[in-house]
Amino acid sequence: LSVDGGSVNSGTKITLGCDSPGSKIYFTIDGAPPELHLDSAKLYTEKGIKLKTPGLCFVRFMAVKEGFLNSHIITSRRYFVLPEESDTQDDTSDSDASVVSEKKPSPKTKKHWTWWDCVPTVKACFTGPGIMEIFWDSPDESNLSLIKGYQLFLNGVSYCEMFPPNNNSINISGLAGGRLYEVVVEVYSTNPKQSPQMSNKLMMKSPLVSNDGGPIISLERTEKEDAISVVWMSIDSRSYPISGYLVFLNDQQCGSRLVPDPDSNRCKVVIGGCELGVSHKVYVVALPKGEVDDSKVSNLLEVTLPLYVSEIVLPPEGKRLEEEELYLEYIEIHEGSGYLQAMDESINKASRAEVNERNRFHKDVTSSGSQRSASSHRSGK
Repeated sequence: LSVDGGSVNSGTKITLGCDSPGSKIYFTIDGAPPELHLDSAKLYTEKGIKLKTPGLCFVRFMAVKEGFLNSHIITSRRYFVLPEESDTQDDTSDSDASVVSEKKPSPKTKKHWTWWDCVPTVKACFTGPGIMEIFWDSPDESNLSLIKGYQLFLNGVSYCEMFPPNNNSINISGLAGGRLYEVVVEVYSTNPKQSPQMSNKLMMKSPLVSNDGGPIISLERTEKEDAISVVWMSIDSRSYPISGYLVFLNDQQCGSRLVPDPDSNRCKVVIGGCELGVSHKVYVVALPKGEVDDSKVSNLLEVTLPLYVSEIVLPPEGKRLEEEELYLEYIEIHEGSGYLQAMDESINKASRAEVNERNRFHKDVTSSGSQRSASSHRSGK
């Protein structure tokens, strides 16, 4: 990659190379992975790639050779392609020859592209069961006055108000086990004429099991203020077959053993009649089949009712995915703890597996719509 990101003039040529003779390189500049079936994936030639359209873009490419596995997808740093400006003549020159003035952006253009410099590049990693930390580099102090705030979106849903300009880290808790999340941060300008700018997209899959090997449980919103709706993906497998689950509220078992529907991999329990304004502790125990005493305990949720849901904003119905449960999640968002080294490790893993993850994401969305939820209810306390 001859030029790896930065502000470049329109028409800048980018060249790519591969150490393996006979390889073909496919690339995109719209942010999509260079998968061969996509119309945006182009075959690279010796002419190189010319970045012409003003704005933000990325070059993504991979090498393909018959008889070999495709290379990993490589993603450049972001480019800011500057608009072309016509040359001007210096009328004060004493020479008869035309003197071409140095190209400099006008104040308006300079301010516009300074706003592009505020676009965040996000990184993320999981730090616990259903817990994710997100981070991006702070903009230059000179640009902070341009930023009104940042908004986080998970699968198109925003769960809280905008974060202030000096915030560059977010903590997310309550993510569902085994679910894939599209993570995006948008930055908003103090100038209403400037459009919001979107960060890179991360595809982050929440772990299925807790550190103790039990299911990762999370919450869904309900219409009743005194009800707690607990959901999790079944961890039943050949190596660890499940006979059922026990649900505990404040260390008291709720109802009888829950046996999941064999046609579903998703479990749901609604506990009604819970006291408002106090903290409740919820966890689930997975029971193995047979006489083996090897039960697995889930993560612990601490829940205070009623749930605070007034700031949740769902995407328009026409832009929603088929998985309806996505839009019932109760997720809490707080200011994060800053950069973690594991974030770069997660990005590298995500880059290597991105194509597979996207395919799984669409497959999960399609299949989960037909799955039924196993549920039990507890009324009163």
